[in-house]
Amino acid sequence: MKRLMSVVLSVVVVLMMCGGAMAEEFNAQGSCLIPHINAYRADVCEVTRFFVSNITNAPVQCKIDLYDQNGNDVSQYGGIYIVGNTDSNWQLVTTGDNSFEIPAHSTRVMEFTMGGVPNRIVGYGAVKWKSADPYKQKALVGSLRYTSTSSSYSLGGEVSINNGQPF
Repeated sequence: MKRLMSVVLSVVVVLMMCGGAMAEEFNAQGSCLIPHINAYRADVCEVTRFFVSNITNAPVQCKIDLYDQNGNDVSQYGGIYIVGNTDSNWQLVTTGDNSFEIPAHSTRVMEFTMGGVPNRIVGYGAVKWKSADPYKQKALVGSLRYTSTSSSYSLGGEVSINNGQPF
């Protein structure tokens, strides 16, 4: 009986360890912190847009994680877009809480506040990437655009991610 319990316990321990290994994780090759994000939907609409470009000759997987003032993951309030020739020609690729591919020499846009932001959100984020090439060291460049609009004014600005340097 002791031997059977020992075998069962061993199997349970192995399964628990495998469960953690099977959990989907984004093992980034490179990343960069975003020190400030902002979103609000009411009389004033505040939006943060991330423009991320792949500067390599091969596709890379990218993930943008966003956190609010309390450390909660709020990535789901963003959407990843391919931008067409006009503002009305944006095509949603995925919501912000999923990884997405950026083809070689291409750009993707994440608009933070795709829908339903429950209140004002300020916080920070991280842009992460990985590639099929394990020796690739830098793959992305990017910028942020902050916009705040109401019926009486429109304000905004743009900031380079990582001071405009590849990461």
